[in-house]
Parts: sequence; structure tokens; C-alpha cells
Amino acid sequence: MNRPHATQQGRHDGRSLVAGTIAVIGFALVSVAALVGPAEAAQRDPVRASFQRMFDHAPSAARPALPDREPADPLVAAMVEPLRQRVAHAEPRLSPQQLHDKGIDALGRGYPAEAYGRFSAAADQGHRGAAALALAMVQLGPVLFGTEWSASAGQLGRWAALASQDLRAQMSALSGSDRVE
Repeated sequence: MNRPHATQQGRHDGRSLVAGTIAVIGFALVSVAALVGPAEAAQRDPVRASFQRMFDHAPSAARPALPDREPADPLVAAMVEPLRQRVAHAEPRLSPQQLHDKGIDALGRGYPAEAYGRFSAAADQGHRGAAALALAMVQLGPVLFGTEWSASAGQLGRWAALASQDLRAQMSALSGSDRVE
């Protein structure tokens, strides 16, 4: 059975009807705006008038009043002023052992994401115990913490080598000999 298309012989589809209606409305709006003039249109349209006032407003050269002996806004003082002065905020660099200890503390307080960040940073700096913990968290994160942590293949390889060194050292200390079988 051969059905005629909706656009054949005087019939129109919905899209062409909507497009034609939009074109007619657009033409009408442009024509009215041209007849009324831009100044009168701005006066009749409160939104347009508001934007025009905003764009025409000259910025104030005066600084806002601050209470005596009060610093500027803390957010501005912490983030904007250093950028203006080109001073980088330098957090003290923690040693691998300090990172490891802070990771243990974070884990004990129930902040596994913070702990993983500390352990991975310490492991990247060569801390063997942190490497073992970071590896365990990558492997067991979904089961123990409901979260997946990621590491690059290079990190995983370096951490595994460090963790195996740590395991050998611990086994050696337990057995009282240098040879671990």
C-alpha cells in the first residue's frame, strides 16, 4: 500500500508549520521594535532597561569601608592577594614518614580517601610501609571502603617492589636471620 507523504498536496508536517510560525513572530517583533525605536523599547522593557543601567554604570574607584583593624575579606586575603603579589602559597613539604603517619591517623579517624592520598604520596617518595598500604587500598578499596582508588601501572610496579622489600625486612626480623624463604 502506497501512503502519500505528509508534505504532499497541501498537507504540512508539524516542523514546517512551527518554523513558519516562528519566522512570522520574529518578523513582527523586529518590525515593532523598528517602529517604536530603541529608546522607547528600552523604557517599555524593564529587563532591558535594567541591563542598560548596569552596563552604563561607572565602577566605583573607592574601596569599600572596612571595620578598623580588620583584615580584608578572608577569601580575598587567602586567594586573590597572593595572586596579585605573585606569591605562591607553599605548604610545608612533609617527609615520607610524616605522610605515612598522617595517613594512619586519617584512616583511624575514618577518612580513607585522605589516608590513600597520604599513603600514595609517601609511597611515591619511597616509603615501603606506605607502599604496602597504598597497594592494599587499591586492591581492596571497593570491598573495604566502597570506593575505588586508582594508580598508574608505573606506580603499582614501584609500590609492589617497595612493599616486597618491606615484607622481606619484616620476615627477616621475625625469623632472626637475613634469609627469607
